[in-house]
Amino acid sequence: MLRPLPLSLAFILLLAPALRAEPVERSDFRPYEPSFTLSRHTSLARSVAFSPDGARLVTGGADRALRLWNPGTGNPLATQVLPRSG
Repeated sequence: MLRPLPLSLAFILLLAPALRAEPVERSDFRPYEPSFTLSRHTSLARSVAFSPDGARLVTGGADRALRLWNPGTGNPLATQVLPRSG
């Protein structure tokens, strides 16, 4: 069982390297069938980023939720719902 993480810090540490990442061009891209669908957002997922080592995936949705995933299994690891600004 995973221990709870301080999510705001974990998401910042996960996203910071991705924001500096350079685009990657792949000449060996081939279409494939997905192994699973990430389906925990209650509305449209608007952002997706991988950790630099590819071991984690974070999605951000219109439901104000940041979700951390294991991209190898599709299992959710953590969720942080952002408060409404106001």
